[in-house]
Amino acid sequence: MIYKNSTSVTTPLKKVAHGILLSLAMPALMQPALAQENESKELEDDSGLEKIVVTASKRAQSLHDVAITVNVMTEERLEAAQVERVSDLQFSVPGLNINTFTGNTQVFIRGVGSNVFGLGADNSIAVYVDGAYVSRQSMMNQEFTDIGRIEVLKGPQAALYGRNATGGAINIVSKAPSETFDFSADARFSNYDGKRYRASVNGAITESLFGRISVLSSAHDGYTEVLSPGFEDVDSVDNFGVKTALRYLPTDDFDIILRYDYFEEKGSGPVAVSTNPFDPQFSVGGGQYDEDPRKIYVNHPSERPTLTERTNLQLNWYLDWADFTSTTTYSDIETGPDMSDDDSSDVTFVHNVGSTLDSKVWTQDFLLTGATDNIEWLLGASYFDESANALNSFQVFIFQPFLFDSQVTNTLENQASAIFGEATYEINEQWRVTLGGRYSDESKEFSILEFGQLEEFKEDWDNFSAKFGLQYFANEDLMVYFNLQEGFKSGGFNLQTSGNSFDPETVLSYELGMKQAFLDNQLSLNSSVYFYDYQDMQVRNQVLGNQGLELFIDNAGKSELYGAEIELQYSPVRELLLGGSIAYSHTEFVDNTTIVNPDLIPPFTFPEDLSPYRVVVDGNSLPKAPELSASLWGQYTLALGDAGSLNFNFEYYYQSSSYHSAFEDVNAESDSYDNLNASIRFDSADDHWHVTLYGRNLTDELAVADIAPSNPLVGTLSTYLPPRTYGIELKYTY
Repeated sequence: MIYKNSTSVTTPLKKVAHGILLSLAMPALMQPALAQENESKELEDDSGLEKIVVTASKRAQSLHDVAITVNVMTEERLEAAQVERVSDLQFSVPGLNINTFTGNTQVFIRGVGSNVFGLGADNSIAVYVDGAYVSRQSMMNQEFTDIGRIEVLKGPQAALYGRNATGGAINIVSKAPSETFDFSADARFSNYDGKRYRASVNGAITESLFGRISVLSSAHDGYTEVLSPGFEDVDSVDNFGVKTALRYLPTDDFDIILRYDYFEEKGSGPVAVSTNPFDPQFSVGGGQYDEDPRKIYVNHPSERPTLTERTNLQLNWYLDWADFTSTTTYSDIETGPDMSDDDSSDVTFVHNVGSTLDSKVWTQDFLLTGATDNIEWLLGASYFDESANALNSFQVFIFQPFLFDSQVTNTLENQASAIFGEATYEINEQWRVTLGGRYSDESKEFSILEFGQLEEFKEDWDNFSAKFGLQYFANEDLMVYFNLQEGFKSGGFNLQTSGNSFDPETVLSYELGMKQAFLDNQLSLNSSVYFYDYQDMQVRNQVLGNQGLELFIDNAGKSELYGAEIELQYSPVRELLLGGSIAYSHTEFVDNTTIVNPDLIPPFTFPEDLSPYRVVVDGNSLPKAPELSASLWGQYTLALGDAGSLNFNFEYYYQSSSYHSAFEDVNAESDSYDNLNASIRFDSADDHWHVTLYGRNLTDELAVADIAPSNPLVGTLSTYLPPRTYGIELKYTY
């Protein structure tokens, strides 16, 4: 099933949607209670772990039988762990690291990822929402509503998931319309004047037509205090979204799902703070600076509006010999005009004065799956088309009043097509072998318009990525697997610099894993070890060039990664569920790999020949690749007789220190940190009313989300994860 996220909202639409919420709630309060369906899991018995069904391999399978490392967050786990957006997943999935910098979300899995951003670049982790590829980084961290489960696939996924999945994929699955009526509404109130309201309703419209609609409105004040009078605190949120879905079943073997999503984001979002400022910017004009990263001075407002609309049509035919799915998706995203004070001071120095982005994406996917007595197979084809333009608008004042008024307009035309397939042959009851592959062809046309001068570029890339897999079922409780697979990410273009294309990156992965159940399925153990050969990793750099602060992307020749992961879940009784996982990862550049060091380039120049400024980085770890991460969580239900029950939840996460620069710059190193979330929920005996007290980051850890290495204009820019938040949530379900 496929879903599209949409975001575009005007004030009249908000009023209509709030009216819809009220009108939906009234009949729900007058109807008898009906049991909710859950398509993703079924309970084994009174004790033991749930049997989770996932679509990580493009077909419905038991999690125990999927021969890849995949972490699954069910609806219940998402609620207990307080996962509200993609960036929250890192506190529950070791080996996953997610950064948000100036509105761009960058995802890393096992050290594979990309700190690049901009119109000419892509992520190295593919994010899918109900089967639809999310192309722009500014769309990846929208607030969740009506989510059924999330699957985090680790390792290259090029064969099945295609574009830009060198490190893995995140598969977000929304709840689907069904004939069973259900309704829910909740209201949350938290510190920082936080308020969130959600409601959803699902049910049959006719005997063969089902519908589902959900609405979200949330806001909170900024987490970072602005000391300058007349300006609002930053890191604020003001979101509004509507998700709708219709499902039509004209016959038993034909299924149509139409989805439309709309999402509007306001507020400033995470704001970069200058933590190692360049002295002259504060001495000129008497600028002020506070050493507390949660307190800044500004003289320019910050806001980052985003509107997203997404429409998705999925057609499913269930034939006697195979199942065929067609998925058509159109999305439209508009961001800006962005405003921000990028020097974090009350001196007029570096301002974002109206950057914008407009991206329109159309995708078409076909998938055919089938099985014989001993072969499971799938064939697929996909097409991706994006037309986008961006305006990067900055004012840079150097020793006032000397001014760079930099306005760079970029356009992108991107077409990508692929055919792919996979077949699993059952040799006998114990052994299975899998072969798969994808051929990709991609073309990008890119232009730069700056100071009236237009430059145009075009590049084409093609690739074949293969997969070999082997599974051994020792018994019904133990499965061992080995995968040898490739990953491919296309090249791209820098935003400003001439001669500016960069090469694709590739990953060759070797992975050995095991999935085992013990004690009549009360205990599960999933583990894996891996080795990656990573070629031409795309790395972001920045330099004080002749047009101000210029970003450029370089290819780092070769790196190697290896590591191990263990995940445990234990449910000795139905009331108690415990879990934990740990991930170790070692990453380093090898084989005389060189990268351009921007500190060596003279200010206000950008040489055409960068080779004299390349330095060897062998032995350095990859950016944003912590060596160790671990989580521990638990859920316990205490029965209160006729009064109902209490549910206790906690989630602890640890991450070791990491560098955010390939040069292991001490100014670009983030410390290790802990994160502790906890909640207590009261459920009424009829399971209609729920009251939750919750806290996130209870130790108020100051944790770095991302660091842009030091530059001569604004020093080191850092963004931070949210501080301690807490509140109460009231919820009614039907």
